[in-house]
Amino acid sequence: MFRIAQDILSILNKRQKNNFNKIFFLLSLTSVIEFLAIIYIFDIFQYLVGIGSLKSANYFSFFFSIQFDIFNIFFILILIFVLKFFLSLYSSYSRLKYQKDLGVDISTQILRRYLYDDILVVKRKSNSELIRNIELTTGNFVNGVMQHIFTIISEIIIIILVITLLSYLSIKILFFSIFNIIIIALIHYYFFKKKISKIGIEFHETSSQKLRLSAEALNGLLEIRAFQAQEYFLKKYHSSSDNHYKSSFILLFVQQIPRQVIEFSVVFFISLLIIFFFNDLSKTKEIIKILGLFGIASFRLIPSATKILHAMQGLKYTESVLREIKEETRQKYFFEKSAQYLSQSKNNILHKQTEQKKVFFYEIVFDNVSFKYPDRDNYIFKNVNLKIKKNSKNLVIGGSGLGKTTFLNLLLGFLTPIEGSIYFTDQKKNKIYIDRVSLLNLFGYVPQKSFLLKDTIKNNIAFGLNEKNIDENKINEALYFSGLENFIKTLPNGINTTLDDFASNLSGGQVQRLSIARCFYRGSSVLIFDEPFSSLDSKNENFIVSNINNFTHNKTLIIISHKKIDPIVFDNTFEIKNSDIIVKN
Repeated sequence: MFRIAQDILSILNKRQKNNFNKIFFLLSLTSVIEFLAIIYIFDIFQYLVGIGSLKSANYFSFFFSIQFDIFNIFFILILIFVLKFFLSLYSSYSRLKYQKDLGVDISTQILRRYLYDDILVVKRKSNSELIRNIELTTGNFVNGVMQHIFTIISEIIIIILVITLLSYLSIKILFFSIFNIIIIALIHYYFFKKKISKIGIEFHETSSQKLRLSAEALNGLLEIRAFQAQEYFLKKYHSSSDNHYKSSFILLFVQQIPRQVIEFSVVFFISLLIIFFFNDLSKTKEIIKILGLFGIASFRLIPSATKILHAMQGLKYTESVLREIKEETRQKYFFEKSAQYLSQSKNNILHKQTEQKKVFFYEIVFDNVSFKYPDRDNYIFKNVNLKIKKNSKNLVIGGSGLGKTTFLNLLLGFLTPIEGSIYFTDQKKNKIYIDRVSLLNLFGYVPQKSFLLKDTIKNNIAFGLNEKNIDENKINEALYFSGLENFIKTLPNGINTTLDDFASNLSGGQVQRLSIARCFYRGSSVLIFDEPFSSLDSKNENFIVSNINNFTHNKTLIIISHKKIDPIVFDNTFEIKNSDIIVKN
């Protein structure tokens, strides 16, 4: 428990810890009010059966000058429960709101890390694992781990107070209750400890497996039908889904056992007591008092102990969730860096453009750059030196698998060289090192595989900008540049047409041209095209090549291709070969 508490505190920030302390206070206060209600009910019970006086009246007489008849006794009881009702309601609202806000904060924090962290670090996990961590793991942490912690806090306070009361009323009943509950709880907890931890890990792992299988089935819908592989995918998903839900079924079943055992032992003891003293009338009052004490234990002590045991089992079950959240939120650099970037660019696109103009460069320099992937021995690049001058046209060619994509990721700052450096120089030869956060507005990028949103064509072109900041004149210029102008005119809603999932209502060529329009819209100083014509027919390719020639005189152009592009006159051709980049002027 101590280690779990340490892990949780390492995840929470200062504001979240302060709010946690407020929830702790509310839960404590609610538990105290509930305990006072229990004392008052037991006092009324003794008073009504004639085995004790109404001792609570002595305490209330300090505050109220009233006659404690039967009406006032139950009137005060109702007032206590009204107070308990509203305090419990407010406590539950505050706790659930805290869990909701915590879920929003942590899921956003994890997504922010994935968006800003090193690409190689992020890609160590599959997409289904990343989605699981953002959505399911965060939910299990907030509604699982934190819920269990709050339950343990509130119920421990109740148990301490009830034990204090029982120690005052009957040491025998106290020892019996504690002995009975602790023995059963410890046997149950340690007997199922490893099993619960194991099924918790299985639940966590099968969550990402289910996401992956369902995504694969939906993304490959046409191929699955074409090859009649529906039953194969259904069988795999059914098996994964069965393992996933079986783990939660086992936990829920195991959690039912201790309450039944504890309740049986209490009923068994009471039954023996009554049978033993049934014919001894002198013991009647003592039996009634014992029954009242057992009533307290049954009414609150046993349920509290059961809830704590459930919560402890739940924490064991969600151990893997806690480890994952701790791991995914431990790197603070990227959160601070991204927050700084967001604060710099939060006003509007004009602010971004102003920032962009401040970065004036003369050339881009690869200075003795070497790079290899962590899981490989061979270098993709070794001691590469090259310069790309401003407003030049550059072609990068090379065979499949030789490093064209790696070169692009190094240039964009997505990957960091193992040796050497990549930087801009200005006219005074000052070096400005590529920063993957603050300088990316210099680059306009057309990837080989375009990424489009389930959103309007306009928002897909303006990509990442608030709608109020979108310049529709520039949208129309971008559509003309990409050759989509006539197609958009045929659509009833024009640029406000919403794309389907995966842009399935567009052809492959239209998707690629939309990506080119997005690149042109940004007006970046450096335009990078990765295999830009792979999905285009010759007519559209010639049209866009012509526009590239006409509209990029004051731009630095870099085209990645597996072949030469003759219509464009390039200043430099870089050929990737034998872990080097050979310059052909």
